[in-house]
This record gives sequence, C-alpha cells and structure tokens, in this order.
Amino acid sequence: MMLFLADGLLLLGLLLAPLLYGSVHFLSLLALALLSLVSFNLIFIVRPWALKHFFSSSWAWLGLFILIIALSQIIPCSPELIQRISPALFDFYLKYRAGPAMTLSIYPWDTIVAVIQYLTYGFFFVSILMRLQRIPSDCLEEVHQISWNKSEYLKLGCLTGVLSILFHSIYDFNLHIPANGIYFVVLLALGIGANAKAYDHMFFRRMVEFIIMFGFLISLFAIIQKFSYNGHIFWFGMKAQAPVGPYLNYDHFAGFMELCSALAVSMVVAGVFHTSFFHRRGFVEKLFWFSTSEANKTLRYLAMAAVMISTIFISTSRGGIMSFLLSQIFFFSVVLWAAGRARKQGRFIGIVTTIILFVSVMVVWLG
Repeated sequence: MMLFLADGLLLLGLLLAPLLYGSVHFLSLLALALLSLVSFNLIFIVRPWALKHFFSSSWAWLGLFILIIALSQIIPCSPELIQRISPALFDFYLKYRAGPAMTLSIYPWDTIVAVIQYLTYGFFFVSILMRLQRIPSDCLEEVHQISWNKSEYLKLGCLTGVLSILFHSIYDFNLHIPANGIYFVVLLALGIGANAKAYDHMFFRRMVEFIIMFGFLISLFAIIQKFSYNGHIFWFGMKAQAPVGPYLNYDHFAGFMELCSALAVSMVVAGVFHTSFFHRRGFVEKLFWFSTSEANKTLRYLAMAAVMISTIFISTSRGGIMSFLLSQIFFFSVVLWAAGRARKQGRFIGIVTTIILFVSVMVVWLG
C-alpha cells in the first residue's frame, strides 16, 4: 500500500512539474519538494535496505559533497572568519551591509531556494533508484524474455534523453528549470538503476509509459495553443509573449520535449526490433498483422514520437533541435551496432526511414 502511494506521488510530481509553468515559481517548487520528500519516506519505510545500497555508490557521496558545499554558503559566520576566507567579500559587506553575522552567499535566500531545488532533484533521483531495487531472494514477476529485451532499448532511450539535454545545456542551460531537472534525474535513475534482471520491471515500464504519454499530451497542447494563443498560457493563466505549451520560454519547452521524445523513439525501435511481423509468411499474414494489438501499440508510439519531435522543431529552438539530432545520432549508432550483431540491418533502415518520414510530414503540415 505504501509503495502504491509512493508511486502515485511520484507520478503526481511528474504531472504537475511541467504544468505549473515549469515550476519556476517558489510555491510550485515547494509543492514538488514536499511530494518528493513524502514519497522518499514512504519507500524508505518499506525498503530501508535500499538506501544502504545507494550509499555504497559514488553518486551518493558526490551528491552529499555538493549539498555540504551549498549549505556552507548560508551558515552565519563572524566578520573575522569572512575576512580570512574572502577579503573581497568582507570589503563588500563593509561597503554595503555590514552586520554582526555574515554568510558566504551574498543572497542567502536565493541560495536557500537553490538548496531546496537540489534536494528535490535528489529525492526524486533516490526514490526512483530505491523503487527499482528488489530483494534478490524475492520471486520476480513473470515477464516474457522479449519484454526484458525491449527494456534494454528503453534504458538506452532514457540515457539518450539525458545526453540530449546535456548537449542543450551547452547552448542554453536547462537544468535550472525544476520541471526539466526533475525529468532529467528521473530518466537518469531509470537508465542506470535498471541494470540487472533483479530490478522492478513493472515499475520501470510504468514510469516509461507514463512519461511518453504525458509528453505526448503536452506536445498536443503546445500545438493547439500555438494556433489559438490569446496572450495567456492555458488561455486564462499567466501572460507571456511567445510561450510553447506550459513553458514561458521555447528553449525550456524544447529541453523537456527532448527528454520525452527520446523515450518515445526508443519504444518504437524496441517494438520494431522485437515484432512478429517479420516472422509471418505471405502477404496476407503480414497484412493481418496490422489488425493485432502489437501493431496498434507500435503505430501508436510511432505517431506519438512524430508529434513530440515535430514540436521541438516548431518551438524554433536551435539549441533544442541540434541537441536532439546529436543525441539521436548517438542512439541510432548504438542501435545500428546492435542490429549488425543480430543481422537486422533491414529493420534498422526501415525504422529510420519511417520516423524521418512521419516527422517530416508533421513538421511540414504544422509549418
């Protein structure tokens, strides 16, 4: 019951983060911080051993080191200590606002907000990692081998989305937007946490499918709002000059969509590489494949991926477009290597051609 509630809070956080204008305002960030904290505690109550396993990794100690550095900036210090640490900062305080206690941060409140934001990212990251872990002695749920194989492509898709926004941050920093930062750490945790068959496969697939579906809905909203914009986001919310979707800035929307669309593309690739279409004999049997649930699912994710990718282009974010293309080159390079080993180069060419065709049609139509 507690894990179910924790999962619900994590999904609620992923739902609210983009909708609250990217959660750039303090109250939105505070709500996400509370959701992440409560979900972390619920998971910890059920799986306290998972946190011990987390602290055996270098990620935990790196995160704690950064947190200590940030907290040291807001601890009140005596003027003498400030003078020893930073004479220039001491002179600044004497000139503008001398007092009995000083901090290394000139703007302590902004540093406190940054610490809250950092902890929110951390709680989401740790919660996903803890949730993915399972006791080795537990009986794993019955999952078909093909589903395990498909998840390998999805993990690569998670890391591709992370790589894309890192590329984008070279041109226009994105991770200071709480919604994008949260999705970044969630995809990173999904990509590195599901590293063995002992992970919670059902939770992993549930999170991936939610991110794809929600990203698709946000992309649809962005398209509709683009052609019916009345000066207010959501047609009655905040005023903005040229927003895309719920984001005030087109670059930040592109960063969010890079994360979601990378997962959608990986879902399409996973579906095509492990489809029964190529095992059917005869034209009629192959034609009947399009009436199966497998075909419907693959085509549905293909349409979602095409719509999401097209919104990156209509956002006119040069950094977003270039970053997405660079990360997809990396993704399909790995897929091509895997296809070569499995002698499925024909499927690879078909996937790339189909995705490019669908995206081109969407971009031209929307343009």
